[in-house]
Amino acid sequence: MDSLKLRKEQFLLVLSGKKTSTSRQGIRRFEVGEEIELVMTEDETCSIDVTITNVKYIKYKDLTENEAIKEGYSSLEELQLALERIYTVNDDDFTIIEFTMRDVFPLNLQPDPKPSIFRYW
Repeated sequence: MDSLKLRKEQFLLVLSGKKTSTSRQGIRRFEVGEEIELVMTEDETCSIDVTITNVKYIKYKDLTENEAIKEGYSSLEELQLALERIYTVNDDDFTIIEFTMRDVFPLNLQPDPKPSIFRYW
């Protein structure tokens, strides 16, 4: 099973249901219906099995508020800032991977009392 790593803050957003997609720089080959594992970077024993529901390719400049909300951000600017902290962004292609949760391992994760979207970036 393929996997994608997420920082703890993003991982917790998936658990809460606020994050239903993730962006990766470049063209990544995933198929609708494919089952993958989202793994928390800080603790690789924590993972979420998801099913991919949509894959699309978009230029950085064409990202929208809708993509930001599905990523768990409150605005397009927040998403862009987060991506710019991870990647050297020009007008690169991004792969948007939308998913639904299937299983979570382990189930005993607790969210940080004062989460910050940028804490782990």
